[in-house]
Parts: sequence; C-alpha cells; structure tokens
Amino acid sequence: MNIARLEEKLIVVSQEVGVSIYDFDFDLHFACSHPYVLESEEMCVLRIGPIVDYAAEYEKKRNLGLRLVNSPAEHARTSELEVWYPLIKELTPRTMVFNSLPTAEEIEANFAWPYF
Repeated sequence: MNIARLEEKLIVVSQEVGVSIYDFDFDLHFACSHPYVLESEEMCVLRIGPIVDYAAEYEKKRNLGLRLVNSPAEHARTSELEVWYPLIKELTPRTMVFNSLPTAEEIEANFAWPYF
C-alpha cells in the first residue's frame, strides 16, 4: 500500500492490481510526499482495485488517520445496483439483482419477453 500526498493537497492510497491501465505511479507525475504519521484525520482517495467490504476498508483507513472521500452509505448508493436502482426505477426498464446465476424458470417468472 502506497500513501502519497499529492501536491500537498490530497492523499491517495494506492496499490498495484496488475492492470497497466489502472496502475498509476503518482510519484512520476506529481510532487508527492509520503506521510509516516498523520497529525489529524485527512481525507483520501483509494486506488486499490475492487473492494469486497467497503465498510471494513473505511474503518481500516480511519484507524490510520485517513477518511475516505465516500462514506460506506455513499459508496453503496453509487456502486451497488440494489441500492441505487430503486432511486431510478421509474426511469428505466425493470431490473433485478440475483445473488447467483438464475435459472430460465426464475427469469421467466420475474420478467416478460424480451429479456436483456
């Protein structure tokens, strides 16, 4: 995990994920410092790839003195279909979230043709 303060303005916590278009070396393109100790809670952005449990990641970073830009509730509202879809369901075709690959019978029971 790399903690970099960019241009003395924003902390970015990054970790290589092995995808060249995603992995970005901030030190090559910005004036960066790498704080060892944080005097007070500071806002940060994550660039660590997919996050399985955002709430747990949020707490881990808080324990380090970092506050992620998005709270767990904000993250869910912008990232999890089952959270944000109800906010726009009147504006879009019906959508359902299945926890596993549904059978044809489950799809037929919940939707009418054509299926997408």
